Amino acid sequence: MRSAAVLVLGLASLGLSFCPQFASFEDTANEKQNPFNQLTTDEFNEAYNFIYDKFNLTSLEDAGTADNYVELLTLKPPKKYEALDYLNDSGDKPLRYAKAVIVHGTDSDPSIKTYTVGPLNQDSIDVHSTNTPPIPHNSRRTKAHKDAMMEKVFVYYALAPISEIIEDLLGRPWNLEEYMYLDERLNLDGDKRLRWLELAQKPDDSAFWGGFTGFHILIDFSGQKFSDWKVLKIVYGDRVWRGLQAFVDDYNDGQVANVMPQFTENELAHWTRRRPDVPVRDLEDRPAPISVSKEGLRYRLDDKENHVSWLNWDFFFAHNPETGISIHDLRFNDVRIAYEISLQEAVSHYSANTPTNANSALLDRGIGLGEKLTPLIRGYDCAEEATYLSTHNWNGTHDVVTPDTVCIFEMPLIQPISRHYGLNDASSNKATKLVVRSISTPGNYDYMIDYALFPDGTIEASASASGYLLQSHSSKGGEEFGTQVSDTTFGNVHDHVILFKFDLDILGESNTLVEKSIDVQKRKFFWQDEDEDGYESKVIKSANVEHEKGMDWSNNYDHWLLLSNLDKKTRYGYNPAYRIMPSTPVIHDTPGTQARMQRNAVFSREHVYVTKYNEEEETASSMYNMNLPNKPPVDFGTFLNDESIVQEDLVLWANVGMHHLPRASDVPSTLFLETKSGIMLSPFNYGTEELSRDLTNVSVWHAIGAGNLTAKQAVYATIDNVTDLIKTVEVYNDADSCGIEPFNQSLLGLDTSK
Repeated sequence: MRSAAVLVLGLASLGLSFCPQFASFEDTANEKQNPFNQLTTDEFNEAYNFIYDKFNLTSLEDAGTADNYVELLTLKPPKKYEALDYLNDSGDKPLRYAKAVIVHGTDSDPSIKTYTVGPLNQDSIDVHSTNTPPIPHNSRRTKAHKDAMMEKVFVYYALAPISEIIEDLLGRPWNLEEYMYLDERLNLDGDKRLRWLELAQKPDDSAFWGGFTGFHILIDFSGQKFSDWKVLKIVYGDRVWRGLQAFVDDYNDGQVANVMPQFTENELAHWTRRRPDVPVRDLEDRPAPISVSKEGLRYRLDDKENHVSWLNWDFFFAHNPETGISIHDLRFNDVRIAYEISLQEAVSHYSANTPTNANSALLDRGIGLGEKLTPLIRGYDCAEEATYLSTHNWNGTHDVVTPDTVCIFEMPLIQPISRHYGLNDASSNKATKLVVRSISTPGNYDYMIDYALFPDGTIEASASASGYLLQSHSSKGGEEFGTQVSDTTFGNVHDHVILFKFDLDILGESNTLVEKSIDVQKRKFFWQDEDEDGYESKVIKSANVEHEKGMDWSNNYDHWLLLSNLDKKTRYGYNPAYRIMPSTPVIHDTPGTQARMQRNAVFSREHVYVTKYNEEEETASSMYNMNLPNKPPVDFGTFLNDESIVQEDLVLWANVGMHHLPRASDVPSTLFLETKSGIMLSPFNYGTEELSRDLTNVSVWHAIGAGNLTAKQAVYATIDNVTDLIKTVEVYNDADSCGIEPFNQSLLGLDTSK
């Protein structure tokens, strides 16, 4: 009750002492429609109704293993050349098509196939097969309700005969009210449907992530018949039994002991929740600081077309159920910088000596990064005056709207974007950024995905992770694979590798990736004496990347990648470019650990890749790659086929993430603060000067005798060259500064002792 009282007090304090009127965005109607927008309700219905009878579909709520049903229905993105033809003002808006993934359970050889349905909103509509190979039925996601129910029923009845044994070993009788289970697939090429299950206690909240029991079952769910499914193994207490009967026989002979202690329900609840039993920190009963736009928000939004403009930036954004939010037709000063920036995949690759976590090589696109976008908690997940927008997905029979899954806000960086204090002048330029944020929770982790824009033309795509560790019950030898984080569980070492796609177009679609690096050479210059040693000089090396390839960032970050347009030159003779580099530490998957990920996550093996744009290489992964590690529908390795990439339309694929060595302070939750990883793209000789010079939220001081400068909304002062005291201050726009004086009173030569 104490924490609740503090919460109420905090809210009351905020309401009574300072409750600003938050501004709304500037509404606008963009002249172009968004060709990347998700299907509308009418378009969803048109596509679904057309294929319903054609393929004898069953609704997802009623579908079982032997039925046909739609597993995914979403927008089929337009071809790039058609979209550019429209966006560049000369062409018609691309026709709209749906992508439909259909499970064909009634076929003699059941499989999963992908189709294109459309054009929508036209007089006639048709359905066409795609080049995506059929997916084995054993590799399906468990989306159909009866399919999922059948699996749960099988697990229930399979373990019912050993309920008393489970109660003796784990403290509770077996039933689905007391336990839930985590399952990891042991499928390589779709010939079987094997899954490891670990029983976990089932509290009322997320505490089950710490409630793993160490009781593992391997089940063969291959085929469509309930009668063909069977339990293959049981693992408990560092022992393995090949079937239920062998386990029961050993238990009856006294060879199975209760060797794995379990959390009680109260212990588990205490371990996973906030701390109501400690004193409140000094002054923490006061609300945290907030930022407010005093004269209104500075971005414009067309919330129908999902189009945003801010300080000479403008772009579309869109939502996809597989990957989440993406940015399109991103322009700075009316010039396109990027055709697409999008999340592609989130790999979580674990190591452990327990069956479930040893087989945890998760590609969360298979769970649905876009489907699992969660409502954002206002005032906490985003800035206080953020704008919130909804997304919608097809749930099998109709589209479902999830509110507040995207937020847009401008925030101060609490540091200047540029600053200098000299003998005769000083200036400081305020820095802000615009952020488009979403948070996806495909399981235990919450992935915060940010796309950020800066006033100088810089772009950042970043990911951060919070949420609960995927743990394993303490077992002999477990300390080699992780850290003990509770009385009964280990947090296992794992890699988070999150892939972004950057389809950049620098002053056109013909670009070249240029590598620049530092080479140390001994140089002696003409102005040196003969007996004088030469200099160990840093010399810039430059080379064009001639063919598609993957690359790693150098350990000392003395290596740069520039996406350049070799057909253009600045006044100084340089090719305009954008530099690509990490904004924070980034990783790729640990080498030599992908025996069970032979082909489905090739993109995770190096830091960054460059490929030539290809309409058939739209995405680096798929929602079935996780279930088909040896024969994935999308094999990124085939993208790297040694094509020439000089002055071509190029795509960069860059990984961010972290090697996660768990620690006690990951309990109960991993912190966003320490997990951010990002890629930054910045102008590099893109023009002939720094591109934020025109900003007017700047304070400039000049000494007596300096020439008068002209700028709007700028603060000017004169500084005495002898005493360094500011003699005059002039505020050009006479704006209310909220009582913040730009200069310390002592600098103004005033007596502050009184």
